[in-house]
Amino acid sequence: EESIISVGDASFIAEKCINTENLDMSLNLFNDINRMLQVIHLMPKLKSVHLKGNVITSKEVSEVEEPHASLERIYLAGIGLSWGEFCKLAEHIPNIREVYISGSTLNIGNTPAHILQQLTVLDVQHSDIANWNSLNDISELPNLNTLILSNNTISRIQISPGKFSKLETLSLDNNNISEWSSVAQLRNLTLLKTLRIRLNPLITGPGLDMRLLVVAMLPAVKKLNGTPISANERLQADIFYLKHFATDYYKDEPDFHILHYRYKDLVKEYGEPIRGCLRLHQSRTNPSS
Repeated sequence: EESIISVGDASFIAEKCINTENLDMSLNLFNDINRMLQVIHLMPKLKSVHLKGNVITSKEVSEVEEPHASLERIYLAGIGLSWGEFCKLAEHIPNIREVYISGSTLNIGNTPAHILQQLTVLDVQHSDIANWNSLNDISELPNLNTLILSNNTISRIQISPGKFSKLETLSLDNNNISEWSSVAQLRNLTLLKTLRIRLNPLITGPGLDMRLLVVAMLPAVKKLNGTPISANERLQADIFYLKHFATDYYKDEPDFHILHYRYKDLVKEYGEPIRGCLRLHQSRTNPSS
């Protein structure tokens, strides 16, 4: 917070900061994205840069003459870049691994295939993202491991098999997800281990425990809303799920197994439910057995 507006003596910066690896230019008065890039290029060993809070009014990114090879992490919260403008910036930083660009109105799409190939973490909180399908372009990123989508307005999730193939951590806190069919779609994230999905208007009713339902529907997830899932909780969730939907199971409606895609597997493991009770294989009721 130094009210810096320009680069100053570039040769002095290049000499004194030749070994700099971390740079914080947050909450200054830079208004030209190319001036920011100029500073970054003066520090060839730079690995992390904070640019948040600078209000950028000149956003036309210059052509890449020589990309910055060492930068791995960039914080762009609140500087007002669109996704297209960010993609032009990404041309300068081909080895970027972590991007924090929350606080901008993003229409994610039209992502050139050759950029962000090393990206592992993308944080786009508070970005007015409403449509899951707008994420299609980034679903093909080969190394994306963590996606933070909290505090947006996503209401429906639709994931095709094979998309987000490396994703292990997903945060969906404080969106508008209200249908359990969207939770069921998360099964297509085959490596998903950590999920946050608090503060969504998921439909619940008497005796319906949201956490137990999510645990039962997503058996590969190991941590939910910041809390690890124990073997005992997994067992409780499976039994709760079997009991709660027993009546619907016996109606044998064609859509039942689309939403409740795990039900057949649970029946094989624990036995069929009878009038809200379970006939369990005794050897399967103890998680340690």
